[in-house]
Amino acid sequence: MFALAISSLALVGGDTILKRDFCQKYWAGEASACAAVKARVVVNHSRVLPTLTLGDPGKPAMFFVHGWPDNGAEWANLFGAFCETYFCVAPTLTNFHPDLPFVSNRSELGLGAEVDKLAAVAQEMGLANLTLVAHDWGSVFGYIFAVKYPALITRVVQFDIGGMVQFNPPEQWVYAYQHEIISAWDHQSALRLLPFAVGVPNVDMLYWEAAWPYVCLWSDGNDTVSWRREAYPGVTKWGNWAFNPVPLEQPILFFWGDCQDPSCAKPRGSELFFDKAWLPYLNSTKGDLGVRVHANHWIYVYNRTGVLPLVISTMNAWLASAMLDDRVDDVGIVGMEARRPAAISK
Repeated sequence: MFALAISSLALVGGDTILKRDFCQKYWAGEASACAAVKARVVVNHSRVLPTLTLGDPGKPAMFFVHGWPDNGAEWANLFGAFCETYFCVAPTLTNFHPDLPFVSNRSELGLGAEVDKLAAVAQEMGLANLTLVAHDWGSVFGYIFAVKYPALITRVVQFDIGGMVQFNPPEQWVYAYQHEIISAWDHQSALRLLPFAVGVPNVDMLYWEAAWPYVCLWSDGNDTVSWRREAYPGVTKWGNWAFNPVPLEQPILFFWGDCQDPSCAKPRGSELFFDKAWLPYLNSTKGDLGVRVHANHWIYVYNRTGVLPLVISTMNAWLASAMLDDRVDDVGIVGMEARRPAAISK
């Protein structure tokens, strides 16, 4: 059984991430429009993981999983776009919500355990046939979720983290920043995270306690950090890094940002957050689609001049097709050439 954590702050002072982040840090449109959306969001701190929900529970469920160092509020723009058609549910992962007690005992944290919590939220709410939408670390959890609980998930929309990640040869700066994040955990100090304040929309969420997924990812059973790793978020086994990539049963819509955007320091290659085999895999699998976007890592947050509407229209078209047949061809999806990644520009 999971322990339920109820925050009195949520009852008397409101939810911090809804008040602090939803409109101020993640919304890309007019403030008045966000205020109207936020006013209808329902906060719940009593579930296995705290949730933000919006929409009619009788409609198909869209289940959002955020990344690091974000929280459930990062989905504000997609709440505004999809929660009339879907019942939207956005949990916040363990140690990513400031209103709930932080867990600092490493033995209580784990990638598989967190996925079980996500499933428990969906099951507690009586949800099924989920459209899973995930970003960054949420994609890692999301792929495991889809493999471990395939009966719950009908289709998957992923942002910027592919289903195969292979650091060979390594991107040195990837190792550097992840090492610093792990160091923040080891020293129990958020000061080591301050260099990440530039370019991160939710700087207030740079908690050292939220570094635990990186510790799990890069450490062995003895918590010894090693950089000689290959990670496959869609896997059957996490223990001792005995990995086998597992194609998902569900169709996948995958967006990735090439950083040809003013908010990026420099453009990047496609292999930064996924293996070079990932896009060919998507292009050879019926029903899957990979979409290149001229954007940074937060594809649906920063891009205020044309990218966000095109991302939303692409999602709508793909979801409409996928609802008819889970293994449809990609012909006709917003004019994209079938079976090849498309480029969306501003």
